[in-house]
Amino acid sequence: MLTIAASVDIYLPFSPNLYKCFMDAAVSSAQEDMTYLEDYGHVLGYCLHLYGKSEKRARILKGVAEYCRMVVQDKLWIETPMIWDIVAEVLVNAVLPESGLFEGTHPTLLDFMDAFLEAAEDDRDSYRLFVVVLTRVAVIYHTREPEDYQDLCPWVLDNFESCHEGCKVGIRRQCVCANATRLLMLNTFID
Repeated sequence: MLTIAASVDIYLPFSPNLYKCFMDAAVSSAQEDMTYLEDYGHVLGYCLHLYGKSEKRARILKGVAEYCRMVVQDKLWIETPMIWDIVAEVLVNAVLPESGLFEGTHPTLLDFMDAFLEAAEDDRDSYRLFVVVLTRVAVIYHTREPEDYQDLCPWVLDNFESCHEGCKVGIRRQCVCANATRLLMLNTFID
């Protein structure tokens, strides 16, 4: 992190730019080796865990959202076609770290809502980031707790509460396009 901070002339340890660069480093490293994405997600999740509901936490989340805005503005998917999948993997591992990695509360998908909304501005693939994250979370949850899979429905509902109607329509369309069968099972709960 300090190398990233020094390279962009960041003086505040909780500058949103630091976490914007953190996300950029995750995407850059994934172009050569995808195995470290899980670690980036764990670091992000732990940083968010450490700062509870503080201003520092808000700055971290702002940096992630600013990265998603930069992806859309600069059309970074041209250089990295799987960019939303890579970002999704980081966010999923922040929300659902390995069991026992650290104690206490973990970030939720609602924490990343600003990032999802920024990514939804990608007019060629609106809401793809959110759907990829939900799909991955559903798969992980099903793998870890197959007998409690139906408990995922209320959790998905909680994450959709803050979405406006246009967002829900876009998400349904992405679920169909992504052939997200596990999420399509939950589609009736979205209404």
